[in-house]
Amino acid sequence: MTIFRPLGLAAGLIFLAAPTFAVPTNDAQDTFDEGIQLLQRGREEEALHAFQKVLAMDLSNAEAYELWKSTDAEIWLEMLTKEGDMQIVTQRLMSMAKMRRTEQRDDADMIRELLTQVTGEDILARTMATRQLSADHGEYAVQYMLPSLGDQTGVDRRVLVMGALTSMGDDVVLPLCAALDTPDAFLRRNVAVTLGYIGDSRAAAYLAHLAASDSDEGVMSAAKDALASCGGAGRGAEYAFLVMGNGYHMGSPSVLRATQYSDVVWSFTGGSLQSTTVPRYLYSEELAKVSFYNALRVNASSKGALTGLARVYASQMQKISDQEASGMTVGSEADQARAGMLAVAASGSGAIDAGLISSMAEGDSMAAIGLCRAVQSGLAVAGKGLQAALAKGDADVRCEAALALASQARGKPLSAATIAALGEATGRNIVRVAAIIDGNEGRAAAAKAALEAEGMVVNHWTTGAKGIANLYRVPGLDVILVADRLSDLTTDQVITEIAGSANFAETPIMILAENGDNADELYGSRTAGILTGGDFSSVSGVLSDSLGRDRERADDLSRRASMALSRLAASGTDVSGAMAGLTNAAMNRPDGVALPALRALGACGTMDSVATVAGICGDDSRSDKVREAAAMACAEMFTNGVGGNGALDSLHGVVTSDAALSVRGAAAAALGRLKLDPSMRAELLRLVRVNVGE
Repeated sequence: MTIFRPLGLAAGLIFLAAPTFAVPTNDAQDTFDEGIQLLQRGREEEALHAFQKVLAMDLSNAEAYELWKSTDAEIWLEMLTKEGDMQIVTQRLMSMAKMRRTEQRDDADMIRELLTQVTGEDILARTMATRQLSADHGEYAVQYMLPSLGDQTGVDRRVLVMGALTSMGDDVVLPLCAALDTPDAFLRRNVAVTLGYIGDSRAAAYLAHLAASDSDEGVMSAAKDALASCGGAGRGAEYAFLVMGNGYHMGSPSVLRATQYSDVVWSFTGGSLQSTTVPRYLYSEELAKVSFYNALRVNASSKGALTGLARVYASQMQKISDQEASGMTVGSEADQARAGMLAVAASGSGAIDAGLISSMAEGDSMAAIGLCRAVQSGLAVAGKGLQAALAKGDADVRCEAALALASQARGKPLSAATIAALGEATGRNIVRVAAIIDGNEGRAAAAKAALEAEGMVVNHWTTGAKGIANLYRVPGLDVILVADRLSDLTTDQVITEIAGSANFAETPIMILAENGDNADELYGSRTAGILTGGDFSSVSGVLSDSLGRDRERADDLSRRASMALSRLAASGTDVSGAMAGLTNAAMNRPDGVALPALRALGACGTMDSVATVAGICGDDSRSDKVREAAAMACAEMFTNGVGGNGALDSLHGVVTSDAALSVRGAAAAALGRLKLDPSMRAELLRLVRVNVGE
């Protein structure tokens, strides 16, 4: 059977677009033309700058297509063969042109009309129809093309449809992979052949599974041949699915480039291809789920699949929770997050523990926090993973791990590190969080050190793709620093991706640049500032004054940590290692944090802390509940033999004040616990004397 093979690089430049397009602005067209002329005269650095200026003009995908269409294919080929920034910029312009399909839609009537032309006799009409099919409908067209692939009688039509799918490339890979679940062996075979001609590595795991286990010899043979074209020969299906699942989970460009995000995930159910709509911020995780469940289908005892699913579900729970906390509408996603907790539990304690270990190894804080919370909820038993999180995690992860360990202490002693982490979280004030995306290790290290010196938590990634993928895994980002040159993506692409996400709509972006004037010209109007020469002092000036979400997150963590310490102290656990954090929380944090902190201080307070706690009781700016709790903490410390000389004046002043009766009574009760000499106790009784009728 004859089949259309990929037409090579030159043909790959014939992007599939709709017949009507926006015309680029004169400035964009003129600047682009200027760049082409400079390139042809060998002035590559100046040409590169011109192309970067074009990208900085907020070019639409349709306008990018017009630029591509107006330029000879040979010039694009020359630009693509350049290395470094020129190649990256070229790929960005070309990908924008290809993304003309962003208005893709599932329009059955229009798709069927185009398919009539795709399979017609007019070669030019076929070509134009295929272009429009890809541009306007892309992956949605596959479901309407499958019947032709499964038709054993219409050979010519089948060949033309397979050729069209091949030319549509990576757009159609995922729905075709899902279609391999069809019970129709003839259709499976032709889908496998088509995937082989496309040659996308994401199909390798699916083809490996068919090549090893399909019930039809023809399918097995076709899958084996196709597998070699997709670069997967010699790899087992389970391993391939696990690698791909982890790649999706971590947002690796090896399986999910910025241009490959979609709004739907595909499955073959009820005898047909079906799409399920998913939010963009959960798209990669949904694809990871598909991969890990497929690994389980290959090997029902796959530990890697269970571990991967535990991480994915935990990560999704945290992402949805963050969306909800930021005021965004999540709808049914909130219910899905709660159901996801059941899936985490079902994966088993071993998978959760292994998931924590692998999350720490890969810097996956989002999943680590979710897995720690699963242990806190009693869904798993603590293991080595919690110790890894406690030792290697960032501040939030350390606290969540400590809370998980505390939740399962059951009277057993906790390590000093666990108590210290709880104390750190209890007393921690709001922490600003920054992200740096820069392959210049020296500059990134300097920026990181400068920001950390300002008390910020800093995350660093060396490539644009890693940065974009991991930004969604860092809760509460306050500022993002992006290099003016990256090794894999254009700075424009990274800025556009970040600015287009609802997660970072209010997050300032700053540019790390060698040449401040060039960077200001390219990105100044789209960012919060340009950083040059190792001066990072202006970063603090762009941070938002609004700390609502950050404060809520910090207060919630502190509240849970202080409550855990209070419970531990009440059970006789020595929590003195958290003394500094408890004291800071009692003095400076809201009631929800201060109250349990005071209860813990009552059990572990010392001579150094009793005066501070008594001072809180005497502070009329604090709530009555906090003042009462402070007095009760003093009383407990006095009972435990802690001397009260430093607290006497404060408590005495409360008793004689016009504070609420409940506050004065608590202060008096605390003084009653002290070992006072007779004259002092007599004076105390005189001060609190109440005569009936007065």
